Order: sequence, then structure tokens, then C-alpha cells
Amino acid sequence: MLNKEPSPLRILKKVFHTPTKLPYYIQLAITDVCNLDCGMCPRHHVDTENTHIDFEVFKKIIDRLDNAEEISLVGLGEPFVYPKIFEAIQYCKSKGLLVKITTNGLLLNTEGKLRKLISSGLDTITFSVEGIDDGEIDGKVHKNYQVFEYVENLIRLKKELSTSIPKIVLQAVLIKNKEKDVYDIIEWGAKKGVDRINVIRMTKYFETGLERPNMKEEKEIFKEFARLRKKYNIRIDCMQDQFYDGLKSIVYKHTKNFLRIDSCCTRLMDYPYITQKGDMIPCCVLPDYKFGNILETNIKDVWQGDRFTNFRKNHSKLETCSKCDNLRIKQYV
Repeated sequence: MLNKEPSPLRILKKVFHTPTKLPYYIQLAITDVCNLDCGMCPRHHVDTENTHIDFEVFKKIIDRLDNAEEISLVGLGEPFVYPKIFEAIQYCKSKGLLVKITTNGLLLNTEGKLRKLISSGLDTITFSVEGIDDGEIDGKVHKNYQVFEYVENLIRLKKELSTSIPKIVLQAVLIKNKEKDVYDIIEWGAKKGVDRINVIRMTKYFETGLERPNMKEEKEIFKEFARLRKKYNIRIDCMQDQFYDGLKSIVYKHTKNFLRIDSCCTRLMDYPYITQKGDMIPCCVLPDYKFGNILETNIKDVWQGDRFTNFRKNHSKLETCSKCDNLRIKQYV
């Protein structure tokens, strides 16, 4: 194991687009099977095999993650479809990893499952939601409003068991003319006691048939986020709203060219995606860019290898990357 780099050095490396010696954060696809068919999901545009990771392979991958501190067990499927999901979480925890999961929540529909979730030691669970009622978004998005009942049950059980984990996050997608759904989610979460709200934009790198607000509309939405933060003392994360006004906007304007803010994906500096077969790729929507297999090659050699190094230098030329919000902070209008 390499000596771990101090946090300030890691931040500086990320700012100046220099990869860490080894990745500290890992996204591992444990399944690409899903119990839903959402119109906005990349599954419609990326080939998937509809398979689970073999649990023995899973353990081998975890054992090879030198220096990793945090792992997200999510790919292009629903994590709780995976038959050994709780064992997988526990194995990661036995290796000292901070474990996160993003889910549609529909399979956490019994108290028994929620108790297993808590006892597994999971650190953070993010529920992907659209609205607190059964409304649809142009027929493109699944109805999982009943998940709010399961979230409320999880909050209750955490209190009963006097535990602070898993931290509970509600994640909503910002869609044109549907901002009220997001406001309702924020208010519901704040009143019920979730730990955080995460708001992401509708993707632009694939055609979904849905629109997202333009920059002028976003600016008004972000003002409402600020009001709700203050009113409910709730954490609302949305990367883009940090760069519209005030000092951060000025810093962004005058440093974006020097720091290549809109031309380099910082995820590539410390956060790879690993498939069920052990292939290291940049992210879930670029499965053809394989840099090496960590079941066959030392993770350091893959991470620091020529293929990944060249990709870091040239990825902004790819159409998919150029449309991604991890690369472009301010959207095109």
C-alpha cells in the first residue's frame, strides 16, 4: 500500500488535473439488472448484459483496491436487485471502506429489509426520486412515489436503533417545468429529517425526450434553493448553482481557462468506474474505453498506465464528454 496523500495535496491535484497516485474513490458496478425502465436512464443508450457480478469476483476486486477509502456500489442497474447486496456491503465494511449506494428504493419495502440495511453498516443511501405524489413526467419516468413511505420508515428505524447511519440523501433531476416537484421533495425531506438533498441536471449526452431549464430559468430556481436552504436549514447540493452569483461566479469567470474548468473532468483524477468483470473504464456511459483489468493487472499499473493517461489528456474531444455536466459547469443555451 502506498503512503496516502494528505487531503490538501489531493485537492490541489484535482484542481490542477493531476491524478492521485491511486484512486481513493471507486464506483463498482455490481449489477446491470434493473427493476424499472426509466426514460432518462443511460441504460437505453449503453449495451448491458443484464447480469450480476459473481460474489467471489466481487471480493477479489475489493481485495485489490489498494488505498481506496470510499466505494459506490452502483452501475447501470438497481443495487438491491443483486442477491448478495447486504453481504457485499458488509465485505466492503470489513475492509475499512466507506460504502455508498444509489437506489430507486422500491425493493426496500419491508421493515426486515430496512433493518438488514442498517445492520449492514452502509454509510450513505441515496434515493432517486421524482415527486412526492404519483404524477408522471411526460410518461417518461417511473412512478416511485411510494418510496417516500420507505424512506420515512428508515428514518424511524434509525431513531429507534439510535444510529446515525446510513445517511439519507434524496436525489432529484431538474426537468423543465417540473421544478415544483423538486421544491416539494426538498420541503418533504427537510421536514422528515433526511440528511441532504442532491439535485442534478437532466442529461444532455443522450436524447431522452425531456428538456431541462435554460440558464435564465436555472438562475431563478437556484434562488429558490437558497431560500429553502435558509428556511429549513437543509443541505441542498447542486454544483451549478454555486457559480452563478457572487464571488464564486467571479472566480469561475477569471480562472476557468487557466484551470481548464470546462475542459477537463475532475472525476478522472481520483474516481474510476470498475465493471462486473474488473475492467477499469472512465464512467458508465463509456464502456468501450477499457484501460485494463484489475483482476489481471495491478491497479496502480492500470491507473497510471498509458491508456488512462492518454484518455485524461484527450477526453474533452469526445462528444459524450463534451456534453457532460461533470465537464461543463455552465450549460449551453
